Amino acid sequence: MSGKLRELEFIANMPLEEAWTRTFDFWKNQKVRTKPPSMENLPDGSRRMIVEQLMSFTSNGQTYQLVFKETAGGTTIHVWAGLTFGWGMQWAKPLQVIKNLAKFLGANHKVVNWLN
Repeated sequence: MSGKLRELEFIANMPLEEAWTRTFDFWKNQKVRTKPPSMENLPDGSRRMIVEQLMSFTSNGQTYQLVFKETAGGTTIHVWAGLTFGWGMQWAKPLQVIKNLAKFLGANHKVVNWLN
């Protein structure tokens, strides 16, 4: 990774298990090749999924770490994204991917913006 991670968060209005399964399906159906996701249950009851998108014609590759935590309003999904290589406009690609994921999960993807 290029060193810097950017983060964002959104809420999917569904139980954790459904958000988890649908997110796995989202990554499985991406046109960009990914390594098989690393998935684990965390001690606090949340879950973590790490996905690496490989280099493509339009991207130098990204890594996404997603943490799913069930809340009263659904499932909060906190995302840290990192670039394999690059800076500047390269950040547009991971933001668009996460907006597409939020839309796929029924969240308001229009308010998905970087926290930092």
